[in-house]
Amino acid sequence: MRRRLKNLLIEMIAVILSSQFIEINLQVEFGKILPIELPLFNKTLFDHQLKSLEGISTEVFITLPKGYSPHLVEFENVIFVDYDLSLLDLLRDVSKRFKQEESLYIYYGDTLILNSGDLLPDINYAFIQRPKFQYEWASTALNGYVYAGGFILKNELLYRCINGASDFKAFLENLNNSALVENYTDFSWFDFGHPFTYYDSRKQFLESRSFNRLVYKNGYLKKSSSDILKVWSEYNWLKNAKKVLSNNVPQVKGFNIKAFEACYEVEYINKAVLSDVFVFGKQPPELIIEILKSIKVQLDILVEKSSSFINSDYSIPNKFINLKLKERESDIIQLFLNDDQALIKIKNYIIENLDYFENKSYTVVAMHGDLCFSNIIYDFSLFSPIFIDPRGYLSREEGFSFSGPKVYDILKLAHSYVGGYDFVITGYYNNNFFEIRNLNERLTQFIQIFEIERAELIMGMKNLFLSMLPLHKESKERISGFLFILNKLDQL
Repeated sequence: MRRRLKNLLIEMIAVILSSQFIEINLQVEFGKILPIELPLFNKTLFDHQLKSLEGISTEVFITLPKGYSPHLVEFENVIFVDYDLSLLDLLRDVSKRFKQEESLYIYYGDTLILNSGDLLPDINYAFIQRPKFQYEWASTALNGYVYAGGFILKNELLYRCINGASDFKAFLENLNNSALVENYTDFSWFDFGHPFTYYDSRKQFLESRSFNRLVYKNGYLKKSSSDILKVWSEYNWLKNAKKVLSNNVPQVKGFNIKAFEACYEVEYINKAVLSDVFVFGKQPPELIIEILKSIKVQLDILVEKSSSFINSDYSIPNKFINLKLKERESDIIQLFLNDDQALIKIKNYIIENLDYFENKSYTVVAMHGDLCFSNIIYDFSLFSPIFIDPRGYLSREEGFSFSGPKVYDILKLAHSYVGGYDFVITGYYNNNFFEIRNLNERLTQFIQIFEIERAELIMGMKNLFLSMLPLHKESKERISGFLFILNKLDQL
């Protein structure tokens, strides 16, 4: 039996094939982007692919269509090719660029291969797996397996298999018939090339945060946390909102408390999260505007039809924006004690903000309370938002609340659309996005849609970016990002 050497660095070059755009149904959601640009767990698929190749390949290249510049992918080793090349012709083009004796790891651009670290040097591998879906290139000769994700071949062998083939299927048959190629199954395969496979693979990468855990089972997410009030408030809000917005809120069930932890189950909706569309996609600005308008429609319906849930005598809404910043003021200042210049700015921002909102008065309405783009799933088939992960309370002393100040959800949307909150959270900075003229343009558009005063919108976004600083104290990059945006907002 051949002994495999775990995590042995093989002298080979990886080439990620990403020279054709995503399938048309995915373009409806994300625009005309490449597979490597697809979002996964707050990063591009390409980021995950690069990580999967660590300790395996000595150098990585990607193929791109001539003249195309990826949105969030910056990489030096690029092979530019004609967009309309067939997969076989693309392989032929790639093969000609490397020496015959070199080993090439051909990695499909719409695929993620994990846990493949026990590969031997100088062996030709074809990656095969049992498919969950029907594939056109499935081979009966593989006994229920299909070629999955890529292969590792000496370039000389790759070229021979290509030259003896009339199309890609014939190329795979050449691989299958070669005594020099070993079929390899010891890896995890995730396919992102089609809407069904993209969303099926994506649910294996659910994000659990420091304050909760998520587990998928039978169409539901089980959400657990030691923060019992938070879990109860979310569950209760969703249960009430479902009565009003039946198509725009997921089903919830099974709230339970065990020992020092609470949990509930929420329907898992396998559609795009709006932060992914906004940050990673390439949708025209006009479409994003229409999406915002559709969100406003549903918010208006929620407010209009939820009057029976609202306690108009509730005293906190008018103080909520101010109280939240006051409660976190000392924690915010602590973050900048070693930076005198930033500390002066932060203190001035806090004083200015507290003064502005001190005597503001707001109508009490049904309020989601955390309506950033990452908490809105978007159903493009109905062109309608689905609201998830609400706040559900204004203060821990008062407990669950379905209501809050009318302006708050609008401010939350603005800090995503205008302020670029989701760009900071994902760790990507699009310089054009944060230019003052672009900020001003989005600000003007947002004011027209939601009919809010300019000064109030700017001060409200500042309040949100200030108050969230302590929540991200473990990330210096995010702290810097929020301060960067606060300084930008101060120039408007």
